[in-house]
Amino acid sequence: MFRGFRFTGRIMETTKKRIVSISVVQAGLVIGGLYGVLALFFSVFLVIFGLIAMVAGAGSNDAAAALGGGVGMIVIAVILPIVYGALGFVAGVIMALVYNLIAKMTGGLEMTVKHV
Repeated sequence: MFRGFRFTGRIMETTKKRIVSISVVQAGLVIGGLYGVLALFFSVFLVIFGLIAMVAGAGSNDAAAALGGGVGMIVIAVILPIVYGALGFVAGVIMALVYNLIAKMTGGLEMTVKHV
């Protein structure tokens, strides 16, 4: 009934599991998504700093430079999550490929799991 677990009457015992392979594309998608969300979080601060730069420089002698710098920060904040997500996908694929190669030689990661 419980595959991989032995029922002793009172508690479920722990068993060891081994990760011998990781789906390359799935790893890329997950890591790319994590990197993209993380970059999105930091992009909020870039937008805030860009708006502050635009407001602070609006009354100065070089208002055009302040406006350009502020707009540049906002553009970078929009592009950053996309680039980080794409690079995270590539990094995730590479890490999964390398893990799969090493797991073939070493047997993979071993974990102890417990039914809760």
